Amino acid sequence: MQLLSIPEVARELQVNPSRARSLVASGELVGVKVGGRWLVDGAAVADRCRSPRPAGRPLSPSNAWGALFISSGDEAPWLGPQALWRVRQNLKARGLNDLKPRLVQRAESRRFFAHPGELKRLGSRPDLTKSGISAAAAHGLDLVAGAEIDGYVRAGDLASIEREHALEPAAGMEGNVLLRVVPDPAWHLSGRLAPLAAVAIDLSEEADARSIRAGKKEIDRIERLLKQAT
Repeated sequence: MQLLSIPEVARELQVNPSRARSLVASGELVGVKVGGRWLVDGAAVADRCRSPRPAGRPLSPSNAWGALFISSGDEAPWLGPQALWRVRQNLKARGLNDLKPRLVQRAESRRFFAHPGELKRLGSRPDLTKSGISAAAAHGLDLVAGAEIDGYVRAGDLASIEREHALEPAAGMEGNVLLRVVPDPAWHLSGRLAPLAAVAIDLSEEADARSIRAGKKEIDRIERLLKQAT
């Protein structure tokens, strides 16, 4: 069996490494951990290359966040009238589930190790917007965070966050800190919690089965609400 590293998978699929990690985390590609890093079956990657790709290019980061805010029942005031219309049409025609592969540019996922004593201080930063397991309970989902942090940060803040909390890069799906880095021009997250649709998608792309189930269940609920609204 040929085993490929995450960067090799990303090159084969013509996606960024964070998307390749998400495919492994969600179980769409089967990976094994060897020496602290994830390796993926090359045959499965080849099969995915041959399978039809989702229709449409990835949405720009700002449009992706517009779709996530609108799906969550929020406004997206940074979108102009035409962009707003296109986002709403995409959601109406395809739904959040089918649109999910086109939202990959919302952020790039980076995993780190932090000293356990730093987690509370990191989680209380005003420039970190919690998502995934760190925001699930606050959004009413039946999941409780352990000794870990999952959140969105602005790209321009990443270096200072790494330095101030002595974060060490982690390989593969390891680490107790997951920072989802948003390009500065697309940063519209002023609250302590990410929009519900973003939290649900982030959970659905995690490695553990319980988070995946909770995320997919919430995505399905959001889809039903979107259909009722139209």
